[in-house]
Amino acid sequence: MHYGTPEQQQRYMPGIVSGRDTWCQLFSEPGSGSDMAGLATRAERDGDEWIITGQKVWNSGAQFAKYGILIARTDPHLPKHKGITYFLIDMQQEGVEVRPLREMTGDAAFNEVFLSEARVSETDRLGDLGEGWRVAMTTLSHERDPENPGMGDTPAFGELDLALPVREHAAIQANKVDGFSLALSGGVSKILNEIIEETGKGENPIIRQELMGLLEMRRNSKWSGQRAVASVKAGGQPGPEVSTLKLLSSEMGRQIRDIGLNALGAEGMLTGAHASHNGLFHAYSMFTPAMSIAGGTDEVQKNIIGERVLGLPREPGEQQQRETNWSELPHS
Repeated sequence: MHYGTPEQQQRYMPGIVSGRDTWCQLFSEPGSGSDMAGLATRAERDGDEWIITGQKVWNSGAQFAKYGILIARTDPHLPKHKGITYFLIDMQQEGVEVRPLREMTGDAAFNEVFLSEARVSETDRLGDLGEGWRVAMTTLSHERDPENPGMGDTPAFGELDLALPVREHAAIQANKVDGFSLALSGGVSKILNEIIEETGKGENPIIRQELMGLLEMRRNSKWSGQRAVASVKAGGQPGPEVSTLKLLSSEMGRQIRDIGLNALGAEGMLTGAHASHNGLFHAYSMFTPAMSIAGGTDEVQKNIIGERVLGLPREPGEQQQRETNWSELPHS
């Protein structure tokens, strides 16, 4: 909405709003996670199209996506933050291969995506040429905002088998939910409340104190999120306050995990149909460490706050890297 042309908005927004079209994010790369601006995926102009070659990783929902948002390097002879352009890409073309990344839990919430001369029309470039970093930062600011609809009570990623009766479908899906989906949807809060009630741990003064601390964090997060949304509605853009919200979200995730596992005791180590809540809380607790990494690590958020709010200097050597052309930097 910030950068799309009227034609792009007319073409893509109906499918987004209706939920007909699923999208994924193609930002991180094997050698460029927290240092996302160091990405190596190339976009080369070919007439009215761009040819995309490279690899992306940690892409949630890519196996279901019809489209993707992609950043690629269009000019390697500029500093790493300046030679990047933002594209909208068809995920179902021949040049795109999606491979699942199996986790230690057996789930595959994330993928790696290989781009082998995939094509993107010039009309699907979002924002100005070489200004992809700015567009990507706007995207991530919205993603990190807890008021983002994707961070509320939304269903897990997946495709529906419309031939199944609703009750049968619901039963199947209840056993397919992974830790990532629970973290994204916010559904784990309901499970935590049920665990506290079923175990009677709500009478424990230590757990009661921890629950009140969690409630305090939730309310602070909600109010801060509302302020960020009000700023955007007034014509501004998400600022460094969103990094504070992202840090708070990660901490809340850890608090929920610790309180729930403390209440469950040894049963919290079990998974499967015979475990508490079909092992869903166990799955969530196994995923919780990723909440401090996905969408920008806690360390990156602290750097943003330090630089943009507190006025602290950048890390040693960072300024020199920002001023050096990407092609002259060492690459693994």
